[in-house]
Amino acid sequence: MKRFFHLYVRLNDLISLAAISLGGLIMGFAVFALLLSAFERYFIGMGYSWINDLPPLLMPWAIFPILGVLIRDERHIRVEIAPSMLTGKPLILLQILVYAVCFASALTFCIGSSEAVAFFRMLGEVTELEFEFPKWWVYLAFPIGFAILANFSLEGIIREILKLAGVSPDTEVES
Repeated sequence: MKRFFHLYVRLNDLISLAAISLGGLIMGFAVFALLLSAFERYFIGMGYSWINDLPPLLMPWAIFPILGVLIRDERHIRVEIAPSMLTGKPLILLQILVYAVCFASALTFCIGSSEAVAFFRMLGEVTELEFEFPKWWVYLAFPIGFAILANFSLEGIIREILKLAGVSPDTEVES
């Protein structure tokens, strides 16, 4: 179990890095595109509409894939009342409950948003930019983001169960 968990964590490290990198690239592109649009309007007198319209369309891809990363790294918004009053086994049980609720919610939203993406794909709508691409590509960020969140919540559940069993999940596995 510990060897499997170690490999699972390493795989999740790669997923986490990919999600953060994607979010950073999109945010960097958004800032660059809006700056380029301002320069175009100032120097040329006109701008390309796609430079203004594409960054807002990409925002779901910058936000939703990193939801799980924020939960995993404990950088999400939370209230620290119960965890500050609990220690030991009760704290671990509370963490398992929090990760389980997060896991169930993420799966529910993943399934629901997958159905919505399938519906938008069936409609066949495309963007109204200077170049067209299917709108469902934008909405695909929702089920992917919630799937990543469910995955990282499952990792948290397993980590806390290993702690509860007295196994240190953070130590390296011997080959």
